[in-house]
Amino acid sequence: MKSFASDRDDLWQWTSQLGERIGVTPPSEPLHGPYSPQLVYSRHNGPPRHDARLASVLIHLFPHDDVWSIPLVRRADVGDVHSGQIALPGGMIEPAETALDAARREFEEETGVPIDAGQIAGELSPVYIYVSNFWVRCFVSVGDVVTNWSPCDREVAELIFLPIADLWNERMRSTIEVNRRGLEFEGPAIDLPGGRLWGATYHILMNFVLALQAGRDRQRCAG
Repeated sequence: MKSFASDRDDLWQWTSQLGERIGVTPPSEPLHGPYSPQLVYSRHNGPPRHDARLASVLIHLFPHDDVWSIPLVRRADVGDVHSGQIALPGGMIEPAETALDAARREFEEETGVPIDAGQIAGELSPVYIYVSNFWVRCFVSVGDVVTNWSPCDREVAELIFLPIADLWNERMRSTIEVNRRGLEFEGPAIDLPGGRLWGATYHILMNFVLALQAGRDRQRCAG
């Protein structure tokens, strides 16, 4: 078995190819492939409305219980459309703040863990969230073991640590039925111990799976 240091180098090589260099927005078209989510609500893939609100999220890769994992949050019940949902740490971009700075700030506010700029490895394509009119930038970071989690009670009901391998686990996949203002539709989901992961977060993580796989394939071909 490879050491975490060796695996971390591999992950860094793969994730560093996810998008353009930080500060340059990648193409808005998502990756496609066997793990790509189907469009379950027409404009889930954009284009965003002219008045879309800007937000950022962060996928942080770190070793948890001896496996590479991603911290997710189950949103506290604050009365909005995303209350109680499983999501990536993130939130709105404040005035005069870059998308990357917002992703790092929101991650620390929600989890209690700071992310150094040097841990940022790449950026995925942005995602438009139709139901709440958010245009979301998606960053990826890689770090070491974390022991000082301190989630914000006002925003986070629970922290969930998702092993990366579970994103490929077909046995964890399911379908969720959604009712939005009388419109009923189905969407792909992943069943987790803390609930179902679906919607925009599923979309972002499947784009991450495809980008990670593409990076690994390129590395094999180069080798």
